[in-house]
Order: sequence, then structure tokens, then C-alpha cells
Amino acid sequence: MSKFLTTEGLSKLLTNIKTVFVTKTEVTTVVNDLKSPSNEIGQSFVHTSGNETIAGTKTFSSTISGSIDGNAATATKATGDSAGNNINTTYIKALSVSGKTVTYTKGNGTTGTITTQDTVYTHPTTAGNKHIPSGGSSGQFLKWSADGTATWAADNNTTYSNFTKATSTAAGKAGLVPAPAKGYQTRFLRGDATWQTVSTSSDRRVKQQFADIPEAVLDAWENVHWMQFKMNDEVEEKGSNATIHTGMIVQDLQDIFTAKGLDANLYDMVSHEEWEATEEEKDEDGNVVVEASPAYEQWYLRYEQVLAIEAAYQRRRADRLEARIAALEAKTKD
Repeated sequence: MSKFLTTEGLSKLLTNIKTVFVTKTEVTTVVNDLKSPSNEIGQSFVHTSGNETIAGTKTFSSTISGSIDGNAATATKATGDSAGNNINTTYIKALSVSGKTVTYTKGNGTTGTITTQDTVYTHPTTAGNKHIPSGGSSGQFLKWSADGTATWAADNNTTYSNFTKATSTAAGKAGLVPAPAKGYQTRFLRGDATWQTVSTSSDRRVKQQFADIPEAVLDAWENVHWMQFKMNDEVEEKGSNATIHTGMIVQDLQDIFTAKGLDANLYDMVSHEEWEATEEEKDEDGNVVVEASPAYEQWYLRYEQVLAIEAAYQRRRADRLEARIAALEAKTKD
């Protein structure tokens, strides 16, 4: 066997050697092709650029620089901050307050308290800080302006007049009480706006047409009836504890006089008053100052006059009894 290659053999040998050995450029090209994300093999590589999903558990042996986004199924809780402080024992996760005591809870569940100090507040005393608005002047008053707000205002209703007297045909009106004169300290104010004494004047100089009380009046008086009774308004207020009054009834007295052809209304012992219906009145702020009331009328008795006739009747009765007694005594002597 020959130890030397033929020309044909050498050619085959060079071809086989070329197949085994490749250039650096060719190797780099093959590697880049394998690492490409579009290559089935390249999909198993972690690339330095481009978006890709990494599956499985990855362990990094060195510090990761940059940022990583995404969700982790599990993660180890941080136990310290960048300064090396233990989070559980350094930072507070909850606070509660009761009075002057503040209670805090740390990350590890331990608690502590802080007691605050009282604050002494001194209210300013300058204008506008005295719980009333600043400004105003003498004679003004604080007037409601809005909820929680007051303003200074002038009293626009400073002129008042005396009350208007009542007459037999018109009701009086509210107002100031007329000043009593010197020496009137025991008098009372009547509805006709005059100061009167309790007793009726008996001065002859102020009277006329003197006459005895007619027998017809005293005859009628025999039928008047004295009684006891209770007032409706007092019964409504006090029930069975209402006060018991004594006297007579105006309408009964009028009927008795009418039956005898007399008019009880001509005598001063009977009086009548009427009130017209009034409407509700409000001031400029909407407050009710006068309540509405219906029309009303009522009869009265002046008992000083009633008792005067009663006394005259009793005197006539006594005189008649004495006359009868005297007549009987005269017959006995005979």
C-alpha cells in the first residue's frame, strides 16, 4: 500500500477538513440565529432586549439592577428599611384616641400610649371677638339676621301711647297704662281708662233725680235667687277642685224684671261687653305679637248695686214684719 496521497485523495481530504472546521464569522452567525426569539431554541434564552415572558422558577446569584414589573404568587415580606431599621418595631400601623390619651400600635402588635397636655384658650377681647358683632352705637340692640348671626339695629318702635278706653259701642285697644295722679295710690284703673275708687261716689253734687226705689223693683226682687256655682274656665283647669262662687245669674235677673214689666238693663247693676274679632298680628321679624280671637260678648253684674237693692228689699221686708208684729201686739193689749 502506497504511503502518499494521490491528487484525488488530497482533494477529498481538504473537503472533509472544511466540513469540520468553520470560520469565527460562521460560528457567530449560527449562535445569533439560535438566540433569536423566533427560533425554537432561542425561545429558551433570556434576552437583553425586547419583551418576553419567563416561565418557571429563576434564581439570581447576583444583585438585580433596574426594575422588574409583574405579579408574584408569593413574596418574602420586607423586615427593614433602607436605613437598616426594623419595620415591625420602628413604624406605627394604627392610632386611637380617648380623651387626652393617644394609643399607638406597632407592626409587631405591641402598643404604647402618649398623654397630651390641656390647652388653655384665651378668647380675644378685641372688637368682633366678644361673641357679639363689632360696631353698633348707643340706643341700638342686637337683632336676628340669620341662623347664628346677629346685627346691630335701631329700635324702630319707640313711640307708645296709652291704651284706648272701651265704650258701650267699641272695644278698647292695648297700650300703656295712663299714669295715676298723686294721691291715687288706692285707686284702680277701669276699662274706660279712668282711675276709680273701689266705692262709688255718693257726693250729692254729682247726682240728680233722687227717688225711693220703686215698689215694683222690690216686688220683683222677691223672686231673685241667690246660688252657688263654678266658672267654666276654672273647671277646665282644676276639675273638681275648681273654686265655688256665690251670687246670681244675669239672665235670670233680666227675666224676673221683664216679667214685672221692668228693664233690668236700665239699672247700673247690669252691664254688657262685646269684643270684635281680631286678626293675628306679627312684628317685622315674623313673631306673633297679637293672637287672633273670635268675636265675643258677655253679661256682668255689679254686685255693689245688686247688694244695695238686696239691702232695700230686706229693709222693706223687716219694716213690714215689724208693722205686723206691732199690729199683733196692739190687738193683744186690747
